Amino acid sequence: LLMLAAPVLLGVAVNQINIIIDRTMASRVLDGGVAALDYATKMNGFVQGIFIYSVMTVVFPRISKLFIQKDHKAVEQLTTNAMVTMSLIVIPCIVGLMVFSTQIITLLFKGGAFDDQAVALTAGAMFFYAPGLIGFAFREILARVFYSMNDTKTPTFNAALAVGANIILNILLSLVMGINGLALATSISALLGSILLMMALRRRGSLKLHYRELVYKLIRIGIASLVMGLVSWLSFQLLESLIGPKLGVILAIGVAIVVYGTVIIFMKIPEVEELLTMIKQRIRKK
Repeated sequence: LLMLAAPVLLGVAVNQINIIIDRTMASRVLDGGVAALDYATKMNGFVQGIFIYSVMTVVFPRISKLFIQKDHKAVEQLTTNAMVTMSLIVIPCIVGLMVFSTQIITLLFKGGAFDDQAVALTAGAMFFYAPGLIGFAFREILARVFYSMNDTKTPTFNAALAVGANIILNILLSLVMGINGLALATSISALLGSILLMMALRRRGSLKLHYRELVYKLIRIGIASLVMGLVSWLSFQLLESLIGPKLGVILAIGVAIVVYGTVIIFMKIPEVEELLTMIKQRIRKK
């Protein structure tokens, strides 16, 4: 148990390690940079805690059970479906965080010592942290596939590479973009980590994910999310002049949810029904 758990601890901690590295470098890049990154990571942590880990709680036991039954075909389909389901939740969150980065930070944190400059710094960091959420989500799913195969070394090695890439990118991008470069470096390293895990899984040859199906559905989800972002931003521009920026952004987010739900149902992606069933089951348990 200890031999299997030790590498898992490092693999699970990679996101926190990256955050610590970002904060350490932020203190040298800009005054107030640490606080800006801290608030920005809190928003990312909200998406991770509420959505990503909720899906993982449901998926991981099912993957482990299928491995015990040696039903590899079912594992392949379940893993692909889990990545699509995660994308249905995470990609619109990414678009929302990027489109309304300034408005969300203003609504939640502005006041007192948290002035316009602090809002700008935090919103910029959140904007560049957001794309890494999909990389983090995919990495969590794929890492648990390896864990189900009693392989904890591959995700750990992958985590070490991601941390190394983050350090190098932090140094390079911070010189050009300041603390925004630190956030972007973390996002790139998360995406790189998920790609490396996909490549490692493919090299094993025991499992073959349905990559064409995944890419096709990701494109459709991306289109729906972009439509959502555009409509909600236009709605905010109208509402801001009528009812003010704070209430306007809240209503615009409501518009975004309705628009995205409508478009994604119209596209008839099978995982949408599975996601709704999952949500209903969670509500019934509570």
